[in-house]
Amino acid sequence: MNEKQKRNYRARMAVAQLFRSFLDQGGERARLLERLGVETLPVIIPALGSTLASHIREAATRHFEAGEEHVIVPVCLPGRSPNALKLSVLVVSTRAAKTFWQLDMNDLHDSVEMAQVVEALDASKKWDVEELDSRQQQELKDLAASA
Repeated sequence: MNEKQKRNYRARMAVAQLFRSFLDQGGERARLLERLGVETLPVIIPALGSTLASHIREAATRHFEAGEEHVIVPVCLPGRSPNALKLSVLVVSTRAAKTFWQLDMNDLHDSVEMAQVVEALDASKKWDVEELDSRQQQELKDLAASA
């Protein structure tokens, strides 16, 4: 693994950790599980805006072949203001979900990045799109540095 791949991996693991800490706040985990109709948290595949959607699709397919029905994809993107970040949470599923806007990942071109996927989704139908506060931004930076 070269240095660029290592940095990318550390950043994606930091996104996963940030998402897990978000789930531990204010009943978010229970709310997600209820909306998905599951009892245990599905597999998490963290992504950056520059992560190719085809890589997420391939990873999700491996989990679906192993019997999973859903995978959670937290995507870390630049926020509206300079140096701001936001976390968009997408659900990739083998079945139609009544509560979510749907997009067939198989219809996406291999060069599409996750930032483009998030941008294409109807903002009113995303599960959660949150601007990260300064504490969360620092936490993400610290996690990326330590991972």
